[in-house]
Amino acid sequence: MLNEPTLHKLTEMRLHGMAHAFGEQLRDPEIGALDFATRFGLLVDAEADVREDRRLTRYLKQAKLRIPQVCVEDLDCSPARGLDLALVRQLMTGR
Repeated sequence: MLNEPTLHKLTEMRLHGMAHAFGEQLRDPEIGALDFATRFGLLVDAEADVREDRRLTRYLKQAKLRIPQVCVEDLDCSPARGLDLALVRQLMTGR
């Protein structure tokens, strides 16, 4: 099988996650133990992950957050702040 043309086509089709995962599979000597469906599923999962990461990055950029690297886990919930910890936990779940 011609692997370089396949990698090139994947990149041309903008399937960068799949191309990267395929390259990783080519370097893994134990990957041959997996059947085709499993290997193909891993490639599709890799592409889906790359697209999801790209989408989230785009949304965060569009949000124009004042401090973009802040996350809810960094929130100071000390008693001096007067925050309701149960409410904060509920908000963290998105309910």
